[in-house]
Amino acid sequence: MINIGAEYADITIINEGKYAFSRIVKFGGNDINEIIANMFNTDFKTAEEYKREKPFFIDDENYASLRENTEKYVSIKLSEISRVFDFFESSYHKSINEIFLIGGTSRLTGLKRYIEDYFKIPVSGNDDDLYTYFMPAFGSLIRGE
Repeated sequence: MINIGAEYADITIINEGKYAFSRIVKFGGNDINEIIANMFNTDFKTAEEYKREKPFFIDDENYASLRENTEKYVSIKLSEISRVFDFFESSYHKSINEIFLIGGTSRLTGLKRYIEDYFKIPVSGNDDDLYTYFMPAFGSLIRGE
């Protein structure tokens, strides 16, 4: 499970239905806002609105330059996440077979498909905000707290 928030991505590995371990990677929506703000010479709030409304992770000529800069950043962060997956695979002798995305940044149009293409692993997620209220309890259950 990858929870991509404003500042960080929390990667939680579930092995056979049980919590295995988690790691945090500096990767979040605020960094994408900064890329947008710098490219369009605008403020952070306007960049946030742009990020939520524009489908710049899909193949559209209108967003080619932004997509290129954003994908460069996301690819660097996904390579960090890949190292977390590599650690799991070498420690547990099992492979990652599915990624579940949550968090506000995970809802960016086209990001799920981009991550799926990067890792060559099925990616699913929930576009409903309601789940966020239950995630702390879900995490506690997984860890056996």
